Amino acid sequence: KAYDVRAQTETGRGLHTYEWSGLAHLASCANVFYLAACLGPALEAAALKPDLLAAQPLGHLIDAVSHAVSQDETRTTLNGIFIERLDGGRARAVATDGHRLTLADTEWPHLPVLVTCTPEREQSGVTMPLLGAEVLRDLIGKREKWVWWAIEPNRGHRTIQIESTYRSPSSWGGMATRSYGRDLSNPRHLVATVGTATVTMRIDRDGIFPPYDQVVPKKFLRSVTINRQVLLKELLRLDAKEGRSRSRSVEIRLNTNSIYLSYETHKPDGDPGPYRSVHVPASCSAQGEFACAINAGYLAEALSAMQTDLVKMEFGDSLAPMKITSNDRSSFTVIMPVRM
Repeated sequence: KAYDVRAQTETGRGLHTYEWSGLAHLASCANVFYLAACLGPALEAAALKPDLLAAQPLGHLIDAVSHAVSQDETRTTLNGIFIERLDGGRARAVATDGHRLTLADTEWPHLPVLVTCTPEREQSGVTMPLLGAEVLRDLIGKREKWVWWAIEPNRGHRTIQIESTYRSPSSWGGMATRSYGRDLSNPRHLVATVGTATVTMRIDRDGIFPPYDQVVPKKFLRSVTINRQVLLKELLRLDAKEGRSRSRSVEIRLNTNSIYLSYETHKPDGDPGPYRSVHVPASCSAQGEFACAINAGYLAEALSAMQTDLVKMEFGDSLAPMKITSNDRSSFTVIMPVRM
């Protein structure tokens, strides 16, 4: 039987097993096994050499970008968190669902080189399935300090030719033979141990993560510095009033020293009601008025994942992506606009 997550936890009363099965998740997230065991046997069986890394930076990266992971199971390359090692003992995590992209950097020394290899090309970094990342985050919590981390090395790609014989309707009941190639490349696994629990997840199954740097705009016409908590409070108030802000668009209007959030209300019978506007103080870098519309739920999730008091919002024209950057510049989110 195939499992999305199989968890075994060791307690004073013995070994308890918990299983979650789901073939739909299995197609996009790969198999994730969460086993309570000591590190030695698990890694010796896989012939891996683990690295001892700080656990909290990994938890921070997962928290910062997991909200932007795609839930569309047909886009398997976007169903995970892309993790990349940077220079200077830093690491980067990226997630996108095609409508928004979130990137976060943090200090994470001693992270080994991460490489994804497909028959077409190589990429610096690996994609961690969302399900495995969520299990790891729960294990790390706020107290765990260390995580043992190991990734199977690249084994290359092997392709064999297979000939199959089948009955051909065009040959009056005769038999025909066709030949096709089959990739026998072994999938790689990431093994991480936190405390007494070991998580093993399959990675690199679906190829290369998209080139995220091509999505981020390079130039903006105006920017706004705003209090993150104040803006988030107004968006959550919209959610409480209307109950559908996650799929609802909100119009953002800028002037010299404020932002106006405008949204359409609904009557009890579901028909559209009048527009309401909320004023939020802000500091704008450009003169004149400007307006655009974005998904309110995407904006609220991006603000919730950031930790700084101030954020910077940058805009191009009304149909260009909007960028939200934390005040310490450690993370940002790019959100595609919607039509007003």
